[in-house]
Amino acid sequence: MQIYADHRRALREPRKSAYVAFAESWWTRYNLLVDGWIELAVAEENYESSEYQNLISTARELRERVSASSESLEHAQAVVHVEGPFDVTDASVHAAGALIAAARCFSAAVTASPSSEAFSRLDIEFEAARSTAHEKYLAFLYAASKALEESVVRA
Repeated sequence: MQIYADHRRALREPRKSAYVAFAESWWTRYNLLVDGWIELAVAEENYESSEYQNLISTARELRERVSASSESLEHAQAVVHVEGPFDVTDASVHAAGALIAAARCFSAAVTASPSSEAFSRLDIEFEAARSTAHEKYLAFLYAASKALEESVVRA
């Protein structure tokens, strides 16, 4: 019985590391999106000012950083898939997918004119996508926590 318990604990650590790496990578990308959106919102308010180009430039930089962060998120998600279980893997898919939807809105908004109707529509879409992504992230965290708890309880 002790050997079984030790084995379950040994399996728990790689899972925990995988879940934490995914959560951190997801959160980093999410924060880049939110920061970028704030830059766009300030740019919209300052469309006529001299700061406008600096704000748009910063938003474009953040868009590039969001894009560059996708590789680390995909890797972290792949490790979660290997570690399982299905509930956590499924939650990671939904969290990553929702984050991609928010990133698409952000990317489209960076190229839209801040004073346009398209930007106003994207503002609404981004907020909905951001909120959904955050909900899916929390669902991932709860699923991961439950899976880790179960691995200790069973041990």
